[in-house]
Amino acid sequence: MNTVWIIGDSFSYVNPHDHSDKIWTTQIANRLDYTLYNESLPGTSQDWAWRLIANYQDRITSDDQLIITLTHPSRFWFFEDRPDAANHDILDFDKIINDDEKVKAARYFIQHIQRPELDIQLTDHRMGWLSYLVEKYKWRKPIILLGFPQLIYQDLYPNLIFSNGALLHISKNEYLGNIEHRGRDCRYNHMCLSNHTILVDKLVNTLKTGADLDLTNGFNEKIYRKELLDNADLSKDELSIIQLREFQSMSKAEESWLTRFKSK
Repeated sequence: MNTVWIIGDSFSYVNPHDHSDKIWTTQIANRLDYTLYNESLPGTSQDWAWRLIANYQDRITSDDQLIITLTHPSRFWFFEDRPDAANHDILDFDKIINDDEKVKAARYFIQHIQRPELDIQLTDHRMGWLSYLVEKYKWRKPIILLGFPQLIYQDLYPNLIFSNGALLHISKNEYLGNIEHRGRDCRYNHMCLSNHTILVDKLVNTLKTGADLDLTNGFNEKIYRKELLDNADLSKDELSIIQLREFQSMSKAEESWLTRFKSK
């Protein structure tokens, strides 16, 4: 049976203890009648995703479909045993690492070494390597779902299918009014479930017809609102009830580690 391989960050991660058949990764496998292999993890970097592609390149066949949710290029795989701590903008980065010297090293890297020009250059190198694998193994064109807006010279990589627009736009456009996160997003993959179905419709259309994968329109907007967070009956069709309960039990979130260290 053909396999859809999905590799990425929190835009494609599925918690095994908190699942819904409406999640887009499950829906796409069912719609294509493919086996699903989802190797995604929140807070990870592009380099971590590319390590997985390297590990699985001999197992991905020309009949399979690879989909990558491409995370922000500034994320860096600081510590090998914590690929989930590549997003230095998470609230409790310093507590997760729990090592003053390592936290200091990450801080100095961000302050003195990392720069957008280098992030862009490294992303292009990754795209070139992946494009080569497509030719070497005769893969179907992988789909690159941009998680965040970023500069990629897409015309250089005709072997890859890039989304027009980013998943972050879908997520942000769902907001209605001010919602206090408290460090917890109650949606699966940062999107309400009704938009998961729309995303799958667009993916299937692209795979079957070759149409552009347009994430800039056609999605439900202004549906993630305070009433959903206050009413379980309203939220059950759009949100994760498990994450909603955790959210409701939390107090106001503290400032993120990145904000705290920049203020010093």
